[in-house]
Amino acid sequence: MNGKTFQDITRDCPCDPSKWCFLREFVKHIGLKDDAVEQIRLIFTLKFIMSTKARRDVGEEAAWDSWVKDGYAARFREVYREGMNREELEHKIFVEQW
Repeated sequence: MNGKTFQDITRDCPCDPSKWCFLREFVKHIGLKDDAVEQIRLIFTLKFIMSTKARRDVGEEAAWDSWVKDGYAARFREVYREGMNREELEHKIFVEQW
């Protein structure tokens, strides 16, 4: 995972940035590629969107299913380029018509 993606993911971490943090260390060393990390974050964004529309927590499984069945995974493969930030990806996946 490149440094930009790591910083983007961990910017919302509640840990004190000047101290050691298990979450930051785990994310840094887990070995996931940037595209996998970005897809996981987008799936959780999708879960939030789906839950907001349903006015209840739809659950992670529903979001993962929708990611594949409703074409979001295919769309991600079309638009993802290394170095894209989260906001740009969210716009291309959830806002732009495809």
